[in-house]
Amino acid sequence: MKKGLSVLLIAAALFGFYGGATSLNDVLASKDYWEEVGEKSTADMNKLEDGLNQLKDNEKAYLDGQEQLADGEKQLADAEGQLADGEKKLADGRAELAKGYADYAAAPAKLRAGEAAVAAGEKQYAEGQQTLSNGKATLNDLTKKLATLKAGYAQWCEGYDNLRNNANAAKAAGAWPGGFDGLLTDGSLDADKLAQFVATMKYVIAWVGDSSSPGGVYGAVLNVAAKTQFDTTVESYRPEGMPDDQWEQMKPQVEANVKAGGLYPTYNDCSDKVKSQIQAGVKTKYGLKMAADGSTIKADLNSLISHGMGTPAVTGALEKVEALDSASDLITGKKYMADELTTILDKVASDEDMVKAIGGMSVIRQAKAGLRADDETFRGTVKSLISKAEGLIEAMKAKIAQGEKELAAGAATLAAGKRELAQGYADYAAAPGKLADGEKQLADGEKELADGYKQYEDGKKQLADGKKKLAEYEDGEQQVRDGLATLMATEADPGLKSILDRRNGDDKFDDANGHLQLDEGLEAVEVGRGYQAESGDLITKEVTNRAVGTAAGLGAAALAVLAAILSFLKKNKGAAVSAVLAAVAGGIGAGVGLSAGEYYSDIAGSTIGNTPFIAAAVIAVVAAVFAIVHFTAKPEAK
Repeated sequence: MKKGLSVLLIAAALFGFYGGATSLNDVLASKDYWEEVGEKSTADMNKLEDGLNQLKDNEKAYLDGQEQLADGEKQLADAEGQLADGEKKLADGRAELAKGYADYAAAPAKLRAGEAAVAAGEKQYAEGQQTLSNGKATLNDLTKKLATLKAGYAQWCEGYDNLRNNANAAKAAGAWPGGFDGLLTDGSLDADKLAQFVATMKYVIAWVGDSSSPGGVYGAVLNVAAKTQFDTTVESYRPEGMPDDQWEQMKPQVEANVKAGGLYPTYNDCSDKVKSQIQAGVKTKYGLKMAADGSTIKADLNSLISHGMGTPAVTGALEKVEALDSASDLITGKKYMADELTTILDKVASDEDMVKAIGGMSVIRQAKAGLRADDETFRGTVKSLISKAEGLIEAMKAKIAQGEKELAAGAATLAAGKRELAQGYADYAAAPGKLADGEKQLADGEKELADGYKQYEDGKKQLADGKKKLAEYEDGEQQVRDGLATLMATEADPGLKSILDRRNGDDKFDDANGHLQLDEGLEAVEVGRGYQAESGDLITKEVTNRAVGTAAGLGAAALAVLAAILSFLKKNKGAAVSAVLAAVAGGIGAGVGLSAGEYYSDIAGSTIGNTPFIAAAVIAVVAAVFAIVHFTAKPEAK
């Protein structure tokens, strides 16, 4: 058994030697890796700090340069505008000078033309005044004639319509069989027929009051009264609120009942009793009274004729009996109006503008023909001419107003022409001096423009130099900004607070104007150094503990081999003591090595992990068993 344990212990020792050797090499490699990383990190941090300090030293010069650059750009932009204005003014000056020479050469002819234009304007203004005066006189005359014509035409139409209504009413009553048409020959009033109608009407008026012979007009009045009384009686039997359609169905029976009572719609069909009632009612209603000579009934003549002839729309037809005697005036009135209008039309035909306003010569010809035609055509023609005349008057008013406006404009133009001519003479006299001044100003302008271009080119060069210097600072600022961004992005090792968290999440270093806040950057570098120191402590601890664990493991392996050799030499106590020491060393190596961790070693490229420390633990276990066996073994016989 001892031999077996010795072999096993030797095997464990060999495993431990292997693990210790590889671990020793791994620890040294990790140490070299992290020293290199630390040096690089320190160098980067120093470089970042140096960059911040350098920017801080140059910051004032940069800010001053920015202001100077802004001022320079503004001055350059102003200079560009001034140069453009200068070139334009120079070009304008050359053109103006050339125009001045041309105007000076053309001035004599222009002055003569101005004199002629002023003379022509004065003549035209005088003619316009005369034309306007003639137009106003014509307008005044036409306005007065139109007012007189409209009044006469209205009176003529009223008399003509009264005569028409009267004659047709007389026809309906049987007093004048031909009616109004019986007064016409070829559509116009006939003097002889009109005289006969007047005589007949006077006779009817004288006869109408004779109640002993109810015929003619008086008989018609009685018939109307009878029909009215019949209709009133029938309507009185209509039940209150009865709809029209029902009443129309009931009405024939009611009419039959009223007729059966002796009241009929015509006077002659009435009973004698009813006739006397109707006659009395008519005389009472109309107050019919007959003069002793039977010649006049004036008081209610209009109402009598209206009702008696069955034409209630005719009112005021004959206000007085004597009005019949003036009916012949309609014929003479027509001739007078036709003559007057013909004279006016002839005057209109002599003015092209008036002919155009009234509608052309064809309208004038048709109007003249219409004035000599039948009464209705004459009436329509006069009405149309009055309307056209009113339009013509409005057109003439507008034309006169336009003429006054044009005359005022002409006066203003004439006055302006005179002023322009006077100014032309003054300009011509002053032209030589102005041309000399213009040449001098042009030469001065060319010199100023040349100086301006030189200053502009100098300014552009200075501005380019300033931009180059600012770009150098801004490049350094961007590099430092990138370095700070890298620093803030550093991921924290386990158990450590990141640099960003140490700055409470603040990874912004630019101010409101987009410039790097250098003091903030330096403070971040200090925070980074603190993190770097803490991270270095953790790295050192892990590497040191792995190194101690490795050394303990190698010592355990050596003691284990010694214990095995002593066992083979049958020196049990020595073998047991060596085994105990190997177990203790292996336990220490396993405990320290496993507690060190492998985070930083893995980052450094380690691939062995905790194998060496597991080997140390195996030695510790095997050595412990080996020691127990050898301490309890009986001494062997010699």
